[in-house]
Amino acid sequence: MLTSALLAGESFKHVVPIRPARRQLITDLSFCPVSLSADLTLAPEMPPDFAPHLGLIGLGAVGSAQARILGGFASDRLARALLVDPQLYALENLGTYSLGGYRYVELETRKVDLAAAALCGWTCVPLAGTAEDALGRIDAGSLPWPTTVLSGLDSIPARYAAQAIWPSRLIDAATGDTAVGLHDVERDGPCLRCMLPPGLAGESAAGKLARELGLPVELVMQGSHRLDEADLELLTPGAREQLRPHVGRPICGLADAIGLTGDGGETYRPSVPFVSQQAACLGVGRLIAAELGLSGLPNFVQYDALIGPQSMTRQRRAVRPNCYCQQRAATIGAVRASRSRLRAA
Repeated sequence: MLTSALLAGESFKHVVPIRPARRQLITDLSFCPVSLSADLTLAPEMPPDFAPHLGLIGLGAVGSAQARILGGFASDRLARALLVDPQLYALENLGTYSLGGYRYVELETRKVDLAAAALCGWTCVPLAGTAEDALGRIDAGSLPWPTTVLSGLDSIPARYAAQAIWPSRLIDAATGDTAVGLHDVERDGPCLRCMLPPGLAGESAAGKLARELGLPVELVMQGSHRLDEADLELLTPGAREQLRPHVGRPICGLADAIGLTGDGGETYRPSVPFVSQQAACLGVGRLIAAELGLSGLPNFVQYDALIGPQSMTRQRRAVRPNCYCQQRAATIGAVRASRSRLRAA
């Protein structure tokens, strides 16, 4: 998938008129997403008994690509995955996801079910809900606690919610415009709040859109939900008049529809597939590196897909002494121990 995504990115640079300063044409590249180096011999072969117990939180553009990659690993159902995402596969996902097709739009397929189908040979536990929903069920003992989580979420608050599962390892793959990133949170290392302090979060995209539209943020976060008359009942007359022409449209398309993107063009889109697929490859690559015991890797990685991984930023970030994970370390340890006991039971 990484090779395909890199080739698609190179094609994109030639086909789309991009300013020369915003891209670098690559004529020769060797890059391993496991060792993050040009040496393709550093990462040994995968063990034949590779059977992780994972949580896949967020099955959007990045998460669907991760599911597709992991589905290529042979398994005899010893590999297990808790799949968490609240949304249905919708029309706007057709051009950006690594899974699905128009038939799944018509069938109103849940994203967790689409990922489960891709994870052929795995034992999957799908939850059509949020990370917060998963938390309650994990602590009630009705869902397995995943010791390793791969997340592909699009906001800092959502990442904090995934962090609250407190797995032994959280591998967070991220995109932003054409940027590709990875946050690797180990048990005793910096948490996502250390790497993405609350001051960076600000107001989420969903919060800004909800404020502009006058709709509840919980509704705005349901991107595949189509606006209906019932949604307009509690709005002010002005907001109702503004939104009535858009009844029947998916929530996620309203920003462009009412001009919140700053122009009238078709610009309200998530990352194109070759960007999200490269992020997914970093996430799964780090999962493999952990399985192989590779050490000394950076826990923060970032590069621009229009430039290439040869320009990658690699950092080993440290904990912030005043972070929640340090101030509540004993509580977090007790939570992990409790969830581990429930998992064993």
